[in-house]
Amino acid sequence: MKQVAMNTAPPPAFGDPPPPDLTQHAAVLRPPARQWPVHCGMIALDITGFARRADPHLQLHLRQALYRITHEACRSAGLDWDACHREDRGDGLLLIAPPAAGVHILLHPLVGHLLAGLRAHNKVAGRSARLRLRMAVHAGFVYADPYGVTGTAVNHLFRLLEAPAFKAAATGDLALIVSGYLYEEAAVHRLGLPGPDRLTPLTITSKETRTVAWTWQPTGPRPDRLARALQQDGRPPRRQRRQRR
Repeated sequence: MKQVAMNTAPPPAFGDPPPPDLTQHAAVLRPPARQWPVHCGMIALDITGFARRADPHLQLHLRQALYRITHEACRSAGLDWDACHREDRGDGLLLIAPPAAGVHILLHPLVGHLLAGLRAHNKVAGRSARLRLRMAVHAGFVYADPYGVTGTAVNHLFRLLEAPAFKAAATGDLALIVSGYLYEEAAVHRLGLPGPDRLTPLTITSKETRTVAWTWQPTGPRPDRLARALQQDGRPPRRQRRQRR
């Protein structure tokens, strides 16, 4: 008798987002019949304090929230989720944009939309279900094979994300670290980075990596104003002055 494999995974609860597609491969990054690297923008996200919340159901809830917020942020930013290479990291996510996508999208407007979704989630979440994220952004050459991606740029991205100095500096709902290479390119070409008065240089020492990166954490702008804040020549949005009587 032919045995039929049964799907023992429980169905998603009503209202939960669909499970992420973890079968997304790197074919979009691999030129046919070549082993050449492709230059791409990339982000890595990590849920702060994930391991300390040991309840597996809570961890599943946090992972679903991470994917939902990131997916919606990509859609709002005009970044094709299905065209991106994605790798699940348990308590985080690696996302590599396709070569045709502009790297600037990962800085603006993606960061603004990600923060807006994160704040919307935390506004209604209980204390244990609140999300705090660390986000690293970089760009560089990526090699792809049937198993995933590799390259010094990917390694550097995670060195930034996991650097002890960055972890210690991350205090808000979202902490962003931008590689020195990408920061310099963005500053030259005015790609929507928060201004120098809002980014802080940070010396990174992580394994073999010794570099200076740039960090940013939102302190004031409301989510609906953040995108404009990232676009106004690097200056935070001006507060409306009260009219004097």
